[in-house]
Amino acid sequence: MKNIRLGTKLVGGFIVTATIALFIGLLGIYEMRGLSGHIHVIGDEAMPGMRSLLQIESEMKTLETSVRTLLNPYLSGEEREAEYRNIEAARERYRERAEFYEKLERSGDEERFWNEYKAAVRDAAETNNRIVQ
Repeated sequence: MKNIRLGTKLVGGFIVTATIALFIGLLGIYEMRGLSGHIHVIGDEAMPGMRSLLQIESEMKTLETSVRTLLNPYLSGEEREAEYRNIEAARERYRERAEFYEKLERSGDEERFWNEYKAAVRDAAETNNRIVQ
């Protein structure tokens, strides 16, 4: 290395550094193309399902709150009617979200959990209906 001129060493070092930077840049571009496919899957498939499940959870909490409120013996007739309307509206919104989620593609585990959830909701709905009546 002592026999090589300083200018040659600097140019050689610059070329090695530029080659490494080029390799890293090309690798980054390649990986970004792969990410665009993953972004599509998340945005178009996973997020609508997640949003639907969160809305289903919200409607279940609304139903729970309204049914719990109906257990109050001090409610006026108007307040009871308002809670019955809240229950019907929450049930309708729940049905819409559940139908939307039902149409989405799910993995094997998601399908199994969804079927277990539907069975549990059926049992809870029967109890809920008896309480409301």
